[in-house]
Amino acid sequence: MIRHNPIPTEPGQPLFERIGGSPTFDAAWMVLARLIQTDESLVMLRAHAPGAARVLLETALQVPADVCDGQLHDVFSEAVAAGFGDSAYNALLCHLVDALGETDVDPLLCTEAYGRAAGMRAAVLGR
Repeated sequence: MIRHNPIPTEPGQPLFERIGGSPTFDAAWMVLARLIQTDESLVMLRAHAPGAARVLLETALQVPADVCDGQLHDVFSEAVAAGFGDSAYNALLCHLVDALGETDVDPLLCTEAYGRAAGMRAAVLGR
């Protein structure tokens, strides 16, 4: 298990900073990528939008804009057209939380990230 303890932060800082910044983000992304590779319900995501999960993680964690890889709907559009829908999005959300948990992110911050990502469902699925 990878452990990255968050650094002390000031209230109001972006979630990215509150989880520990780049080291924690990078570790969480590695775990999330592994989880996605082993989940058959995410085959459409792997086949049509391999970088989309990273963009979702970046957006949910409020990664600074100059670091982000793309816009949510744009990076998911091919996967959505190929059948990526609500159940696959639910699986992705669960993996996102699991990845943060495996990197020792505080459970309250995991819940906040989940809430932010869940709130992006319409943008991701083009609704």
